Amino acid sequence: MTTVYLVEALKSLPRVLTQLNRSQPSSTFGCFDRDYWHYTTTDFPSMRKQEAVLSLAYAYAIDNKANLYAHSPLLKSFLVAALEYWERQSARGLDEWYPGEDSFVCNAFNLYAITKTYLVLDEKPSAESLKRIVSIAEKLLIAEEKRVQNQFSAVPIGLWNVYLLTGDKRFKDASREKVRLLAKLQHDDGWFLEYGGADIGYLSLAVHYLAQYYVASKDDVAKTIVEKACDFLVFFLHPDGSTGGEYGSRNTDYLIPSGFELLAKECPKELPSASMIASFVREGLQKHSFPGPAELDDRYLLYTFSTYFEAHIAAGQLHSVKLPPFAKPFTKTFTDLGITVHNSKHHYFVCKKNT
Repeated sequence: MTTVYLVEALKSLPRVLTQLNRSQPSSTFGCFDRDYWHYTTTDFPSMRKQEAVLSLAYAYAIDNKANLYAHSPLLKSFLVAALEYWERQSARGLDEWYPGEDSFVCNAFNLYAITKTYLVLDEKPSAESLKRIVSIAEKLLIAEEKRVQNQFSAVPIGLWNVYLLTGDKRFKDASREKVRLLAKLQHDDGWFLEYGGADIGYLSLAVHYLAQYYVASKDDVAKTIVEKACDFLVFFLHPDGSTGGEYGSRNTDYLIPSGFELLAKECPKELPSASMIASFVREGLQKHSFPGPAELDDRYLLYTFSTYFEAHIAAGQLHSVKLPPFAKPFTKTFTDLGITVHNSKHHYFVCKKNT
């Protein structure tokens, strides 16, 4: 089956490849930060961009007649180069915005992307890469991020992946502990704190990570978290096919689709809101009513591109999809956010209290 997600992903894959240094003689062969290796406008590589290696892994591994990149030896050589570049750079710490930063977000998101790449390829990391992976995982055993909680949501699945690669139960146990802390941090309405409020796009990213963790672990605490998040998000699906915007704490107007597709596949009856959002996203991508990968800037494309391949893999037939809230009149107020959503026969609007 060729899904809208695969179509959108394959259209943008050439742009992802232009960000990668594909020159084998270069000392930065395998680096995804074009500003560093080509334009030299920075004096260190942003390692967040190296997460795009997971996109190459999916493009290489997905068998589909529409996917001309499947099992390409040339693509595999670029993929290996990107992993080797990550291995070398990670020994110095994972920086995003300034040298020596070794940030929580970079460690958390890199851990997921790199470990998932090896799992997708069904290959073992080199001894040095595994050493770096375990070192990062051990830092995350004690590190926390409570101000920007979408970053924290990546930690459980990252640690779980390390458990799969190493067999070390410390990481399995820690992933469960992190999910329980996330459950305590989640607001009763279903959102996570994102720079002082709730944000639609970043909450969908949290659902992406936590849905994968739930499917891997069958941890019912994670299932409860994503159910609450989906039940919150459905109120921000707009009648014109768009979503999010300036009422969110980070103004995002996109949805990361993979978590909803995965939950719709695994729990179609228990999580009807996930199926509702998955259906909405599919239609939105087909109608271009909200941004897909082609509309993202280069930086965020590298961060999130792999999720479209993951959505393609998870997507199946959606059964008994309920209509979204905007199908009938309603007014819903989220008091702690100062947000009210109102829908009537002639009007739809979202308003946010000025604080």
